[in-house]
Amino acid sequence: MSTVSMLSVVRLLKWVIIGLLVIGFVACQKVIDEPIKSEPTEETEINVKVTEIKYTESNKPYLAYLGQPFLIIGGQIRLDGLINRGTGAYAPPQGSPQALSYEEIEQYFVEAKRFGLNTVQVPIDWRYLEVEEDVYDFTHLDHILRMSVDHALKLEILWFSTNMVGDTHSFHLPDYIWQDEERFPRMEAFINDQFLKSYFSWMYGHVGHLVLDTPLLLEKERNVIHAMMDRIDGWNKENGYHYPVISVQVHNEADGLLRWRVDQRNLHLHGEIVSKERIWEMTLNALDNAGKAVKSSDYEIITRTNMTVSLGVSPFPQAPFASPLDVLALEGIDIVGDDPYVEDPWIISDTIRQYSVLGNYPHIAENMGHYQSTPSLMLAAYQAGGSYAIYDFATPPFFTWMNAYYQSSYQMDQGVLNDDFSDKPHSELTRRLIQGVSMSAYLFSMKDSNHIVAFNIQTRLPVLSKTETHHIDDLEIVIKTEHGALAFVILDGNDLYVYATDDVSISISGRTISPFANIGFMNQMGEFMSSDRRYPSGEFLHIEGLLLHQFRLS
Repeated sequence: MSTVSMLSVVRLLKWVIIGLLVIGFVACQKVIDEPIKSEPTEETEINVKVTEIKYTESNKPYLAYLGQPFLIIGGQIRLDGLINRGTGAYAPPQGSPQALSYEEIEQYFVEAKRFGLNTVQVPIDWRYLEVEEDVYDFTHLDHILRMSVDHALKLEILWFSTNMVGDTHSFHLPDYIWQDEERFPRMEAFINDQFLKSYFSWMYGHVGHLVLDTPLLLEKERNVIHAMMDRIDGWNKENGYHYPVISVQVHNEADGLLRWRVDQRNLHLHGEIVSKERIWEMTLNALDNAGKAVKSSDYEIITRTNMTVSLGVSPFPQAPFASPLDVLALEGIDIVGDDPYVEDPWIISDTIRQYSVLGNYPHIAENMGHYQSTPSLMLAAYQAGGSYAIYDFATPPFFTWMNAYYQSSYQMDQGVLNDDFSDKPHSELTRRLIQGVSMSAYLFSMKDSNHIVAFNIQTRLPVLSKTETHHIDDLEIVIKTEHGALAFVILDGNDLYVYATDDVSISISGRTISPFANIGFMNQMGEFMSSDRRYPSGEFLHIEGLLLHQFRLS
């Protein structure tokens, strides 16, 4: 064979190999972007645990989805704010944003996927499932399941139910429960210098305080949750085994009743003050009841709940006999997280570490999305060993309208995006950080925090020009930015992974480093899928932004 022919063959083989690598990268990326599908075998129908908490060899908890590590990169879509409206005398003023159609709601799912989220937290209201007493309609639920699957997003159901930050809202409950005080008694609250059973809010409807553990109320809640979970299981089997629902949040900041409302509203029942001990008892009973109902389903998922601005798992200052550990001990609740509502990354890190007790999987269940430090807050949570959900993704226009109408000083527009899906000043940096976390999700799930470096999160906002020195085992790592980049470095055995939101320079000493870096992403099975290669040189290696670099160490 001539030299020219041999060169032609070599060139051809080279392009074939490159083509196969590109095809492989696209295929693997598709696996990440699309839900895992299973054939409807007998084993699938009976034995699959959709989600569960597992532990690494070093005893670090992680969330497993269909057996594989899954890192929640989440944001709330406040469905209740998009559709719930008062009527008649309770209708909002003319000119307020109207309830959205399902076609309009779907745009939130489109934008959430485009932003880079892999999970959405969506309220599913009891009143939309049990349309009359003991009469169920799953049209509403089916729409949300379909949107989640169509846009390759996992779904966490927010089951606000009877206790949302210590209140009961008529917008979340069937009318027959709210209106029948004989069968479903309510406590009285001291509001505007008088005892009242409720008051009306355009945001939540009639607001009051049900006795949370009335036996009939607990029974009705078990029944509707059983029906909801049965429908999720059936829908999943009928629609290709996508397993869209990964968890149910049971109630919302349920400790608010004990910590805030009981004192704020001087709660009474039958003319007697309700003790804090009794308030906590009914809170725990209701949480456990709903959680057990979820966990009794053939569709096996985790349950979680969230505390409101807590001090880790320490006793509550307002009631020292109670703490988040009481909730964690419930049979019906798998994991407990926190809603810190803070802008400081170090507080997020500390919160995650404090919730890393007794096998608990720590998570930030919600933190305001309008915080400009959101990218740093997210990176802090993932580096510390937990997960993070943004509250909220794009605030419903009805909520922002109400804020302006009342001229409220409270920041209601809490979305990481504006209510028309346009960017806020920190949206793009958040998007860039999410891209890197997504590429490295397996590593964040499985590696201990002492093998993960988070760069440029010591202050709320990244510093434009910054140099930091970090140590992992025997490595000294120096990172520099002149562009205000966030970055992270993860050590996995003899592999070192580096990602930055913009270009950075890095120096690594302590071991010999490979003369090249593979470029790619980590799939759900922990395999690095390489699609390209870089050859940085010099004492400080140039790391190109938005690419995950893999270096080999020896």
